[in-house]
Amino acid sequence: MIHTWGAPRVIDDTQLRGLARAVRRGRLGQRHETDGPWDVIEHRVLDPKANVTASLGRSDWTDWSRSGELLFARDGRLYRLVQRNGDFLQPEELIDLRQLRFQPPSMPREAVVWSGRSPRYSGDTLVEKVPRLAICSNLGKDIGPLLLHCDEEWNVLGVSGAGTIDDVKMRAEKNYPGVGSRWIAANVAVEEALKYYDEATEGLKCLFCGKRPFDVSGMVGSPAKAICRECVEEFYRVFQEPDVEGEST
Repeated sequence: MIHTWGAPRVIDDTQLRGLARAVRRGRLGQRHETDGPWDVIEHRVLDPKANVTASLGRSDWTDWSRSGELLFARDGRLYRLVQRNGDFLQPEELIDLRQLRFQPPSMPREAVVWSGRSPRYSGDTLVEKVPRLAICSNLGKDIGPLLLHCDEEWNVLGVSGAGTIDDVKMRAEKNYPGVGSRWIAANVAVEEALKYYDEATEGLKCLFCGKRPFDVSGMVGSPAKAICRECVEEFYRVFQEPDVEGEST
C-alpha cells in the first residue's frame, strides 16, 4: 500500500513576547522521515517589527528565562540561546535527558479505598458500596448505558458503564448481589427525556444540521446561534474544493 502526503499546513501560528509558534500538520513523508509525527512545532524569535531574528526550527517547547535567555527543548535535550549585542549566539546544550525514563509510581491507598466522594474499583471489583443505584440510557451514541452510583438523596457520586443495559445490570449484580430483582422501571419516554434535556440546555442545537450537543463532537456559539464541529469541518472541506474554473469555491 502506497500513501502520498502533501506539504504540511500551518494550523496554529501564535506570537507571545517576541516568540512565534507555528504548528504544522501533516505526515512528514515529504521530509524523508519514517513514522513521523502528525504535528510539527517550529519556533522563531521576532523583533518588535515582527522580523525574524532567529529560527529554532523544529522544537518541542521554548520560553524566556527570568534572565532574558531563551530556553528551548528539542529531541529530549534542553538548550539555551544567549543574545549578545543584538545577535544570538550558537545554542548551548544545558542537559541531555534522553536516557531518562518515567518510573510508574506505586498505587496510593486512596486510589483503591473509597473516600465517600465517588465509587472506587480495584479492577472490576467495587471496593465500597453506595446506597442507591440507577441505570441511565444515553441519548447520544458516543457511549452506552450508564450505571449511576448515588447517595441517599440520589445525588450522583460516580458513574460506570458497559455496552448494553444487560451488561450494566450484570456488573451491578456482581457487586450488589440480589439487586437484579429490585430494579424499578422509570418509564421515561425518549420524548420526555429530550424535552428535559432541551430545557436544561436552553434548546441548544446546531443552526445548520439541527443536532444537539450529545450528537456531535463539539459545538460553539450560544443557544440562539450555534454551529457544531462537523458542520464547520464540512464547510471548510467544501471551500477547499476547486470549482469548474480551477479556483476555490
